[in-house]
Amino acid sequence: MLTGRVMKILLPMALFGVFAFGVIRLFELRFAQGDVYPPYSTLRADPLGARAIHDSLKEVSGEKVRRLFEPLSRLEGGRDTTLFVLGGKPWEDEYLPESEFKELEKFMHEGGRIVVAYRPFRVPPWNNKLRNIRYGIDSKDSDKSKGKGDEQEGKLREWFKQRMKKKRDSEPDENGRKSIIRELKLIALGERWGIRHDWKKSDSGRSGTVLNEWVERLADEANLPDGLNWHTACIFKLDEKSDWKTIYARGDDPVVVERKFGDGSIVFCADAFAFSNQALRHARQTEFLTWLAAGNSRLVFNETHLGVVTTEGVATLGRRYRLHGLVGGLIVLALLFIWKNVVSLVPPFDDAIHTADGAAVEGRDSAAGFVNLLRRGISRGRLLNVCCEQWEKSFAHGNAHLRKKATEAKAVLERANAQESKPPTPVQLYRELNQIFRRKL
Repeated sequence: MLTGRVMKILLPMALFGVFAFGVIRLFELRFAQGDVYPPYSTLRADPLGARAIHDSLKEVSGEKVRRLFEPLSRLEGGRDTTLFVLGGKPWEDEYLPESEFKELEKFMHEGGRIVVAYRPFRVPPWNNKLRNIRYGIDSKDSDKSKGKGDEQEGKLREWFKQRMKKKRDSEPDENGRKSIIRELKLIALGERWGIRHDWKKSDSGRSGTVLNEWVERLADEANLPDGLNWHTACIFKLDEKSDWKTIYARGDDPVVVERKFGDGSIVFCADAFAFSNQALRHARQTEFLTWLAAGNSRLVFNETHLGVVTTEGVATLGRRYRLHGLVGGLIVLALLFIWKNVVSLVPPFDDAIHTADGAAVEGRDSAAGFVNLLRRGISRGRLLNVCCEQWEKSFAHGNAHLRKKATEAKAVLERANAQESKPPTPVQLYRELNQIFRRKL
């Protein structure tokens, strides 16, 4: 019977353990590849990720290379530090909160360098698929509509700008709610730093597609290659009064620009392909990446703009303060508590007592057990004396009449004990004492 109860507990626990191990192993395999993370995340190991450059630099510099899963204010200043912001979308940086601008400028004035490299888009956001949806052009008739392509693209481009602007409209919406710009105090990137992104199709390859376009170096930097392969349609529009320096350009359009801020600097790169695992495998651009790092000893790869952030919880605090042993002890204590309540360490009690010949002897009730106890603890001759003493302690305290009865009862018992020949039986003494206690004084 005991073995059956143990199996009922151990079997579900074993099945749950196997299931938990399978789930954990599945997540390990899934996260090891990293394709659950956004493109150009340093946690991603496939061709679209940037884990190779992070891990290779960490092998060289050790703890000076790290990922940032927290706000920029958590960094210990910007001195001798390069912050990489990889894989963002260009239109996501059109408007930023004023507080974020202040944090970035403070970081650069302290001597930090910020490298912002956007995810490459081979076609502008108003691509052929979106054009077909917007204007109802059938893909089969795309060749027939080539003459109208420029006019339609202009309309689509304007429509896209209006669509992006509508999301940040400064006027309240139809429900009377305040806009995002008013609530978060958003500031346009072009107004603050004098730089805007734009889109330009390639003249090579398929229509609207950028395939390994060649960009030329304009800046007088001896350590940079003369040209780079480019994979995006994004370009930059610079304010004439700003202090931006064009490093690389596609024709007359800047694609890599730099600007000084105090003791630090910021670099905008329209194509983040050079940081990807695929680029490091097939088209490594070591001199360009070295120039972007600017020789700083601390290299930080930001992950928060991709949505990969650290949430403070019990597990995070446990890892931070190394409470693994305490958690393990609590788990063991919980298992011992469950074992204690499920399986008894004392053998089960059998109500039937067996004699030598195998016959079962029935047990006795509580009254019989009490009588047995009295017989073993009090002799037969002292039984009435003990009863009389207990009665006196319980009832005769503070009552003169009851004390008088107790005195008479003791005298009767003493007289009976003094008789050597023919002493009265216990039943006779009990009746005589009963008469004394019942008599009214």
